[in-house]
Amino acid sequence: MTFCVQNIDIRPNGLTRIDTDKDEIKNYYSEKDNGNLLNSNRWRLLTTKECKLIVFGINGVNLYDEEKDTFNSIALKENNLNTAVIYSEEVNFGLLQI
Repeated sequence: MTFCVQNIDIRPNGLTRIDTDKDEIKNYYSEKDNGNLLNSNRWRLLTTKECKLIVFGINGVNLYDEEKDTFNSIALKENNLNTAVIYSEEVNFGLLQI
């Protein structure tokens, strides 16, 4: 199942995905150690040219693992927001640099 941004609803404590192939709704919440998302109430979504979903939050970056249907998270260090910058740019045919 490839993530499509148009099938995702952003909520304060997570994301909701509508799987139109299976007629299912799946919720991904910000809960400690559940393999879903880092806790955040501010989200930004990015899909790569290869249809990979990356979710940016105030506490870090979440990369969707399609095989496991979970997110792998890269957390920012606590109280480090004002020194952390996430930068992305499309260069050379859509390659993502972070």
